[in-house]
Amino acid sequence: MASSTMSARCPRCAAHLVEIHLDQAGRAMVMRSCSTCDSRWWRRDGEDVAFSSILDTVSSTKKVAAARS
Repeated sequence: MASSTMSARCPRCAAHLVEIHLDQAGRAMVMRSCSTCDSRWWRRDGEDVAFSSILDTVSSTKKVAAARS
């Protein structure tokens, strides 16, 4: 399930950030996005991660689900 908030500020331009919270296979992920300077950051389980790491998490979850079907 995803939800979003706008409470944080961008470290680059100080504009409000949109935060989208996701839960994928029990892993808490957050994408922070600044529409003013077009920057994005990802966190998984409270730690900063690269977007490619998020894709790996989602891809691995889909492979496990497909194998169980």
